[in-house]
Amino acid sequence: MSAVAVLALGGVLFHVLDSSIRSRALASARQSAVLTARAVVGPHVTRAGFEDGLTPKQVSDLDREVSQGLRSAGISRFKLWNRHGRVVYSDDHALVGRRFPVSDELDEAFDGEIASEVSDLEKAENVAERSDGQLLEVYVPLQMDGSVVGASEIYVPYSPVLASIRHDVLKLGLALALGLLLLWATLFRLVASASKRLRRQSEENRHLALHDSLTGLPNRTLFLDRAEQAILAAKRDAAEVAVLILDIDRFKEINDTLGHGAGDYLLRQVEPRIRPVLREGDTIARFGADEFAVLLPRLDSPETATIVARRLRRALDQPILVEDLPLAVEATVGIAISPEHTDSAALLVRRADVALHVAKAARSGFEVYSPKIDAHSKPRLSLLGELRRGIAEGELTLHYQPQLAAGSCALERVEALVRWVHPERGLLPPVEFLPLA
Repeated sequence: MSAVAVLALGGVLFHVLDSSIRSRALASARQSAVLTARAVVGPHVTRAGFEDGLTPKQVSDLDREVSQGLRSAGISRFKLWNRHGRVVYSDDHALVGRRFPVSDELDEAFDGEIASEVSDLEKAENVAERSDGQLLEVYVPLQMDGSVVGASEIYVPYSPVLASIRHDVLKLGLALALGLLLLWATLFRLVASASKRLRRQSEENRHLALHDSLTGLPNRTLFLDRAEQAILAAKRDAAEVAVLILDIDRFKEINDTLGHGAGDYLLRQVEPRIRPVLREGDTIARFGADEFAVLLPRLDSPETATIVARRLRRALDQPILVEDLPLAVEATVGIAISPEHTDSAALLVRRADVALHVAKAARSGFEVYSPKIDAHSKPRLSLLGELRRGIAEGELTLHYQPQLAAGSCALERVEALVRWVHPERGLLPPVEFLPLA
């Protein structure tokens, strides 16, 4: 009877351990899926995209987000479904546009609930993933204008969890063979160790999904989530939020000359240099390569962002000792402010990046976003079309400006300047249209 009782107790404990591991893994996958749906799908897909299909630009934007962020987070497959059971996006483009039977979990997501399961990949749309074995499958409802328009589907590998279960089962069997007393001592240690190991693995997986592996800083996904929350809080308090995109000048030259080890060391020194000039609630993130981002929530005025940009550049201006070689590091900064420039976190980051590229081209150190510098803004695109028409209709004229010697006032040379006689805006100087040309 004692042996039977021990075996029964071992079976019960094994079942508890297995259920605990499975439930923790599903909870971690559900949390990752919700963050992904909020940070990746929301900024790029509209209601029309679910109803009529995504545009090539939306597909391209999602492909970029998947390749940059989701793969590094350990996500195996990503799909978007509309309410008719049609795949409107998948990182496997062969599935896009196809209709499949709606599963119970997908139907539950259409009802507004997050659904998850350990999938054996027996559905028709899972042919490409069957070589991966079991996967954690999570469906997240996607709401727009107060109603569910579709769902996102994410697969996370289940193999690490299965390996952990097999490892603990082996130890459990050996412990049962040693007897009642040894079983009690060992079983407690195994359960505690397995729970601790799973908790640590879950924390590490979540950290890797939301942080840069080299610097430990938040990555783009976590930064966008924090920016979205900061913008919502700023709306309530009538405050402003700024995003600063920071790029290390001549980093490629340093990397090529001293090697990737020196480059990695330099990147790890960025956060300790700039953290002292920021507030406690500000966020520093690394987007990749030599590009960093700073989130400034609750600003009193837009001028504060430019003050911080100057401080960031001065903080990095001090030489950094790399392999006994003092390197003078400079940085270029692009700034975008909410709500002045946009109230979307993803668009705020893009517009700060536009300002960064303008600052690098002008060698000005930093620039604040303006629609005038954005090649993709509506006024600029409109002016581009008018310029094509103006050239065809001969609206561009040539003006000659004499240059005189300061001492004798003698004519030394003549500067030729083009002007655009715009039919509505009058005479436009070159700075208004030459960048477009």
